[in-house]
Amino acid sequence: MQFNVQIKPKDIAKRVQKRGRALRNSIKLALSRTAQAGIPIIIDNLDKGKGYKGSFKPYTKKYRDWKLGRADLSAGPPSPIPNLQLTNQMISSLTTKANSSRAEIFFSNANANKKAAFNNKSRPFMGFNRRDEKRLRNVFERNLA
Repeated sequence: MQFNVQIKPKDIAKRVQKRGRALRNSIKLALSRTAQAGIPIIIDNLDKGKGYKGSFKPYTKKYRDWKLGRADLSAGPPSPIPNLQLTNQMISSLTTKANSSRAEIFFSNANANKKAAFNNKSRPFMGFNRRDEKRLRNVFERNLA
């Protein structure tokens, strides 16, 4: 699963002219750190039962009852809020990679990737709203040399 976030720092053209090579070399690091900052945003939203388009629709009564019956109560009771976290396998496999022109947040586990694609259809969570994009843009700008 893949999605794009367009980050257009305000004065990037001026910065490139002014700093040239040093800035170009720092872009990969800035993109990597920006992608890494995106993972906690996604996880925080999931913990709140939200995706980038808003709150998730509730679990069906049948699924909620199944989830409560399947839960390992030693870890605490499962959340009745739809947070897409039953075993945490999917969320724990979120990772990033970056090159000098783009960064990606993806699932390193193929099984988790399938789960995420399925869940993302009914409860879109792999993406960022405008507020989150602004936070990520600030991370990117702070990490440019």
